[in-house]
Amino acid sequence: MNPNRRAFGVHVGIANLLIVNAGVSLFAGMMPVPGGIGVAEAGYVAALTAIGVASPVAMAGTLVHRMASYSLAPIRGFFSLRRLGTHGYV
Repeated sequence: MNPNRRAFGVHVGIANLLIVNAGVSLFAGMMPVPGGIGVAEAGYVAALTAIGVASPVAMAGTLVHRMASYSLAPIRGFFSLRRLGTHGYV
């Protein structure tokens, strides 16, 4: 197994990813859409494609990012709230 292999087979610098994330988050936050759903995904795909990532890979990365940042948080919050409730904090 190659230790230098990337998740989607593409190498993008961390600075480029930080700029893309900050720019798209700022842009999606200004749109009157709850959670920036749709706007953020289009922005991520467009920005990643602009820095040289192929469109299918950009779409896959965008969907994984949305799943990790938007869908997994309520699951972790559920277990945290349950633990706080059992200890009498809530």
